[in-house]
Amino acid sequence: MTRGDEVAIAGTNAQKIALIGRVDNVGEAKILAQFAGYGFGVTNKFRQTAKGYELTGRRGDCNEPSYFVHLTVALDGTVSEQSRGPSEGISLCKPDPR
Repeated sequence: MTRGDEVAIAGTNAQKIALIGRVDNVGEAKILAQFAGYGFGVTNKFRQTAKGYELTGRRGDCNEPSYFVHLTVALDGTVSEQSRGPSEGISLCKPDPR
């Protein structure tokens, strides 16, 4: 981020939330959820609520089981996992081409 001649990095979650400010759209909600370690595919669902956004994403990587999650991202940027379920065999890793 820049302010005048000053350049800084928003490294902590609190700094990232401060940079975005009030969550005004699903894109900002998804960015904050990604900062919190969640991923999204093309078909993931979302809906706006009076308190923010509800998102369906996933969590996990090549070294741990992956699972689907139902998240809420509040207007103040708080990300909360509401529930999780099995990923049904979906891998978050690309296969080794060898």
